[in-house]
Amino acid sequence: MKIIEKVQKKITEVEANPEMEVEINDKAVAAILKGVGSQEWEEYMRIFTDDTVELNRLKLQQTRLSFYAERSVAYLVAYGVCTSTTITRTKTVLHADLDE
Repeated sequence: MKIIEKVQKKITEVEANPEMEVEINDKAVAAILKGVGSQEWEEYMRIFTDDTVELNRLKLQQTRLSFYAERSVAYLVAYGVCTSTTITRTKTVLHADLDE
């Protein structure tokens, strides 16, 4: 399953279980405050995948992601601090480059 599909699946879970929103919010805030490369960043990204290759993409550990893939990662963490209404918008802003 692609990263985008896994994110969309998790968002669908949040829509069905709004109580999950608190965990995502808390982890997103911690990831933003501690930054890329932190344990908090990794923990947040593990919400969406546990695959090592995909996780490294989300942790921005590849040499260079495309313009759109980088922005998709930024949206993924930024929208995580919002309510479920905004979190669900993440489905519309992720770019296919996230999986390339």
